[in-house]
Amino acid sequence: MTYNCVLEKEGECYNVSFPDVPGAISYGIGMKHALQMAHEALNAILELEIESGNTINEPKYFEGYPIQVKSNIALAIFLKKAQVSR
Repeated sequence: MTYNCVLEKEGECYNVSFPDVPGAISYGIGMKHALQMAHEALNAILELEIESGNTINEPKYFEGYPIQVKSNIALAIFLKKAQVSR
C-alpha cells in the first residue's frame, strides 16, 4: 500500500505533504532526507488515526513520490475496512 507525497523545494529543504492524508507533513534537507521523513510522517499519522478509530482515506493522488506504508499498518487498515464492510 502506498500514498504519494508532494515535495516542494524551499532553498536546500524540501517540504513534504500528502494530499490523501491530512496532517502527514514533514520536511528534509535534500530530497533523500525529505523522502525518509515522509515515510516516518506517513506511518506515524496513519498509526495514530487507526488507534483513534478514525477512517483512513483510500489513496487517490497518484502523482508525486510514492511512499510505502509499513506492512503492519497496511494490514490494520485492511482489517478495519473489512470489518466495516460486514
